[in-house]
Amino acid sequence: MSLKKYIKALLIYGIVMSIFIILSLTLGLSERESHGYLMFSPFDSSGLDTIYAILMITIASIIGALIFGYILGPLFLLAHKKIIGRKMIYGIQERPEPKIFKKYFLMSLFPSLMAINFALIYCFDPSIQRIVVLNPQDKMAAMFTFIGLLAIMTGIAFGAFSPVWFLLDSGIVYTNKEKVKDTAHPIEVRSVGGWYIYLLKGYAGISVILSFYTFFINIYTIIGPSNLFVGMNIMFLIFFPIMPLFVAILTIPALVLLDITRSNRKKFILKFASKLGIKEPLKDPFAE
Repeated sequence: MSLKKYIKALLIYGIVMSIFIILSLTLGLSERESHGYLMFSPFDSSGLDTIYAILMITIASIIGALIFGYILGPLFLLAHKKIIGRKMIYGIQERPEPKIFKKYFLMSLFPSLMAINFALIYCFDPSIQRIVVLNPQDKMAAMFTFIGLLAIMTGIAFGAFSPVWFLLDSGIVYTNKEKVKDTAHPIEVRSVGGWYIYLLKGYAGISVILSFYTFFINIYTIIGPSNLFVGMNIMFLIFFPIMPLFVAILTIPALVLLDITRSNRKKFILKFASKLGIKEPLKDPFAE
């Protein structure tokens, strides 16, 4: 197995993380009264707390992508076959292994948006703020809570998308040929994973981006233009406007591991699918 196809993606991850860590350490240590703000962080520094929270996003995405994929992938397939596919014909569509590791950004963008949306929902809750941040009375408590929640929410979001990616890689498809027999309705062929991805992408859409930038403007107002270039506020100015892209980049290691384990994941899902009677390639549904 060649790792060359991952070099560009991992290089982007390494460069972005290096810039972030250097800026966090430099700006955090430059503050006269540098202290932590996260309840669950082992450090007592705003810079180190921020680095810790960001590194946890990468770790959480790996856990969500691999562990939950194996747990929920079979359950997603079973639910689809028992509820949606009672009158459907299932089969397997063989696809060649991709030679190039691409579209990793687009692949991770939607779960990243979902994680951001979940964090936005709960970061204003006073009870959640008391759990996540050291000083819930701070005027920046909502932003600190948002940063603290991102790792947990990224794990949850990747846990939701990962089983769908498992199903897509397995090549399991279905057709409604039997269901529309003796009707004028068209015959359709869809992938099981594609059916789920349509639902998930609908949840993590443009409305999440609008909500996030509304939140960004509110925090910008609280900080005030005159304080944007003071201490850790510079981090807010640099990274917060590109947060959806930033979170997507932080999850690149999880996507690399998913690609490396593609063959094993495919065998795992197909083994379970065979127990449901899905063993053969899908016959041409348009053939008479």
